[in-house]
Amino acid sequence: MALPPQQNPYPRPVQRELKFDVISEAFNAMTANWKVFALAGAITTGPVLVMAIIGYIIMIAVMMPSIMSNNDPSPFVMLPAQLLFYVLMLVGYAMGGPGYLGCARIALAIRRKEPLTTDMAKIGLTRIVQGSIAGGIVYGGVMLGTMCCYVPGFLWGGLSTGAYTAMVLDENVAPMDAAKESMAVMKPQMWMAALLYFVASLIASLGVIACFVGIIFTMPLLAIIMGLSYMDMKFGIGQSDRALEVVPPVSQ
Repeated sequence: MALPPQQNPYPRPVQRELKFDVISEAFNAMTANWKVFALAGAITTGPVLVMAIIGYIIMIAVMMPSIMSNNDPSPFVMLPAQLLFYVLMLVGYAMGGPGYLGCARIALAIRRKEPLTTDMAKIGLTRIVQGSIAGGIVYGGVMLGTMCCYVPGFLWGGLSTGAYTAMVLDENVAPMDAAKESMAVMKPQMWMAALLYFVASLIASLGVIACFVGIIFTMPLLAIIMGLSYMDMKFGIGQSDRALEVVPPVSQ
């Protein structure tokens, strides 16, 4: 008589590591759901583009008198203008934070194998304050770190971008606590996280080539790639379905 199958008393340990497979996973989702990605990208990049335009107008206005007189702009004039430009960009990226919350929700849906909907892309609009604070924390660190030979900026981005996903998994977590949670989860592979963030940033910037319009399709890839990576590190590769019990599906 055959014995019934026995449960393995020594289950395999959960594998937590970062792999570049998440890039193709996110890209395939983009090609199949370009309208959802376009909406998420518009919410994310819209404030950035507005602040960038304002910043460039200010820079041109400051430089114009020197250009008209064929003189070099005074550093005492240019330095405040450049600082103002950086502040405007920080504000723009912070205002795009709610869009990144939508991107994190899309990343969760990809792992759930749910149909992606525009409601997912807009989910951050109900948490504008929290999303903007998270955007300021993440991009502020990236901006300051990038000024220090780039590497610290990529490290900060790789460690902290998972904060958006942490905020989607737990709506009660504060932005700063979400950033700390992300850093704690990603820290065991922080150099791989920095490299993945660097590559994801390059991919997300490719849309600029298409007269800036393409950026609304590619920019969401940054948060989605890092969100998928965050779930791999938090739950383990192949275990992300454990997040199914955390956030209810978006009603169709």
